[in-house]
Amino acid sequence: SRIYAEEYASTPDPTLYVEYTVPDWLSGWDKRIELAIDDYASDIGASVTWFPVTIFLKDTNGDSTKIFEEIGNNYRKMAITQNDGTTELKGEIEGWNYDAGTPAN
Repeated sequence: SRIYAEEYASTPDPTLYVEYTVPDWLSGWDKRIELAIDDYASDIGASVTWFPVTIFLKDTNGDSTKIFEEIGNNYRKMAITQNDGTTELKGEIEGWNYDAGTPAN
């Protein structure tokens, strides 16, 4: 979910209006995290589609404990969607090393 805020300063007393929207979720998937992918178009030099992006789930990228506690050894419990929350994207697990009680590294 995201929070959008806009300040209307056309009046002498500016007011902050906040609109909170909750995206739809894939049916049957009740837990999620948001991953933001930076726009690397300037680095690539052209617009691309279906460009592979590597995602590392490990503690050096933030606390990933919740992910591994929920998924455990069954990495097939993971789905990747577009920012609309329902359009599923293809994903490939290159490696999955889960040791219960040990943080990802």
